Amino acid sequence: MALSDTKLRTLAPRNRPWQLADHDGLVIEVLPTGRKIWRFRYRFDNKSQQITLGEYPAFSLAEARLWREKCRSLVAHGINPAQKKQEEKLKQKDPTARQTLALHLLIICMVRKSDLIEATWSEVNFNSLEWRIPGERMKMDNLLPLSKQALAMFEELKFLAGDSPYVFPSRNDHRRPISKTTLNCAVRTLDLNVRDFVIHDFRRTASTLLHEQGYNSDWIEKYLAHKIGGVHGVYNRAEYLNQRREMLQSCANFIDAQIEEGRKVAIGKFGKAYEVK
Repeated sequence: MALSDTKLRTLAPRNRPWQLADHDGLVIEVLPTGRKIWRFRYRFDNKSQQITLGEYPAFSLAEARLWREKCRSLVAHGINPAQKKQEEKLKQKDPTARQTLALHLLIICMVRKSDLIEATWSEVNFNSLEWRIPGERMKMDNLLPLSKQALAMFEELKFLAGDSPYVFPSRNDHRRPISKTTLNCAVRTLDLNVRDFVIHDFRRTASTLLHEQGYNSDWIEKYLAHKIGGVHGVYNRAEYLNQRREMLQSCANFIDAQIEEGRKVAIGKFGKAYEVK
């Protein structure tokens, strides 16, 4: 019988660890302390193996099932998920991978540096492809539709972040985000050869690009969380969610095209493109 959130919440600890299966190798293990751990059981090279995701409810049932399918896909392609996880841990010790993803996200999500650095996993909805930046970090809540490329990056960052509540945890203390100077240093290493370049220029560039492509100014300003002035701003409370989603997907596709074609622009130095299947 498949697991449910109601069932998961009611699982009680016993004297010894015990497991309850969902489907296709995904199990929840309940420890005597009451902690509940997601694990995936599989066979590789004719041997029974097991890999751990993390605790419930930090990782939801939906996230655990998505993780299971990725693990099953790895096995189907001859890749051991446990070995893959070890490789990811080694990558986590090297901040370059996360910094690369952060700079790429700054471009395709068009958010402020502080919004990205302070982002927590509770803000990111993998099912609806949305990122809600709470009002306490801005003047008002901002709901951002995510492109498929952005979603792929957040999924990779989820593995790199481990059990931290932050998307970009500090290397010294996973309970805190990276410092505000981290990405400034990362930009300097790119050697962009652009005079007086600052990270906020990513937002200016994205805004210019979208306006030049003919997108509605209200959609762009709404996504950038800019306050629309005058009478128009007072009466216009539209979210334009579907329009903004289409706009951001088109922008992400355009940026990936630049990377794939190897053109000599700054984004080409950020690494691989996140292909939309």
